[in-house]
Amino acid sequence: LESARLSPAKPLAPVANTGTGDHSLSLSLSAASWVEVIQADGTRLEYGLLSAGSNKTYRSDQPLDVRIGNASGVQVSIDGKSIGMDDFRRANVARFRMQTQDGTASATSL
Repeated sequence: LESARLSPAKPLAPVANTGTGDHSLSLSLSAASWVEVIQADGTRLEYGLLSAGSNKTYRSDQPLDVRIGNASGVQVSIDGKSIGMDDFRRANVARFRMQTQDGTASATSL
């Protein structure tokens, strides 16, 4: 390969926040995990594999449906409060909805 034909790789800027709204869903990954986050209107905020060491925050005032593969490698918090995944996990895949009620966001089973 001739180096003249190759262009240097451009570093990607990390995307820390996705969506808009007063409530936040934050993911901190200690292991690579497949993540899907869908807004109430069906719009995908995330769909794909996130690498170990990633930190992502999704903001919304509407419910968010969340699916996380390799859930044991992900710490989840809603509005800054840590959420345990045990109630939402089967075969290391977590499925839950971030919803708001009376101005407070929480996780519930899908």
